[in-house]
Amino acid sequence: MDEWASPEQLASEAFRAGQVRALELKKKAKSALTSFTQSERFKKLCRKTFDEVDFDHSNCVDTKEVYCAVLLLYLKLVKIVNTAKPPSKHVIERLVHEVDIDKTGVLNYEEFLSLATVLCKNVAGRVGIEAAWKFIGGPLIAMATVHLVDYMYDAPAFIPNFLVQVFISLRNPIVVSVVSALIIPALLERIDTAALTEADIVAESKGSTGRK
Repeated sequence: MDEWASPEQLASEAFRAGQVRALELKKKAKSALTSFTQSERFKKLCRKTFDEVDFDHSNCVDTKEVYCAVLLLYLKLVKIVNTAKPPSKHVIERLVHEVDIDKTGVLNYEEFLSLATVLCKNVAGRVGIEAAWKFIGGPLIAMATVHLVDYMYDAPAFIPNFLVQVFISLRNPIVVSVVSALIIPALLERIDTAALTEADIVAESKGSTGRK
C-alpha cells in the first residue's frame, strides 16, 4: 500500500480487507453446513431466536445481544440433543467481529445465521451419534451381552466366577442402559470440545490476520 495514501484510501483498504475476512468466515460457514444446519428446523430456530433478542425490531443485533441469542439458541437445542455445550463469550465476540461484513458493529439475520452455522456444526455430530446409538449401538450391545452370558453358562470353567456374576448382571437391559449413559456423554463432550476449540482457532486466526 502507498505510504502516502490519504485517510480515505486507508479507510477504503481497511474496509475491503474486513470484507475479505468476513467472506472467508462465510465460506467457513458454508463448509460447516450439514443436513441439520441446512434444515428448515435449524433456520426457524435461528430466526425465532434472532427475533426474540431484537427488541427494537431493527433486524440487527449487537455483540451483547448476539451472545444472549447464542445462549438462547443452545437452550433450545438442548431439546434436540439433550446437552449442547455453548461457546465462550470470547469466541462469540471474535466471530461477531469477523462476520460483520459492513463493520457496523451489529449483525443482521443473515450474518447471525452464518455465525450460528459455524458454532452449531457440532450439533450434527451429536444428532448422528445419538441416532446411531438409539438404532444401532444399543441393540448391538444388548445382543452381544446376551450371547456372552449364554456362552458363560455353556463354558463357565474358562471364566472366573466373579466375572460370570458381573456379566450375568449386565444381561439386565436397565444395567446396560446405565452403563451406556455413562459412556455416551463423555463421547459427546469430546465432540463439543473439539468443535468449540476449532471455532476458537478460527476466531483467533481471523483476529491475528486483522491485526497485521
